[in-house]
Amino acid sequence: MAQYRPELNDLLRTVRAFLEEVGPRLGDGDRYQARVAAFLLGVAERELASAEVADRSFEARLAAFLAVPGDIADLTGSLCAAIRAGDLDGRWDETVALVLRDVVEKVTIVRPDHLATGPRS
Repeated sequence: MAQYRPELNDLLRTVRAFLEEVGPRLGDGDRYQARVAAFLLGVAERELASAEVADRSFEARLAAFLAVPGDIADLTGSLCAAIRAGDLDGRWDETVALVLRDVVEKVTIVRPDHLATGPRS
């Protein structure tokens, strides 16, 4: 008989919700550890949901920007080398926009509340 296997996101969300529920009832040290664990589970959930797509998107933008094929590691290395060498000084605004978009996508995964306007929770 086939056994139901819950989705990984469902498992992460359930454990995170549990930690958020019991965390406030714990002592100071354990409460902090529960908050850290819940935060990390949230990062893992967002990573599963969007990191691969974001990486492929950045890889495609980098390849187009540099006009060379390659994987994300090689392209990132080429971008860094070109910036250090001053090869992109004439395309500075484009370069900053490319890098900023990647940073925003990464922050969206790790700390989306840092991009929100208004007070943080």
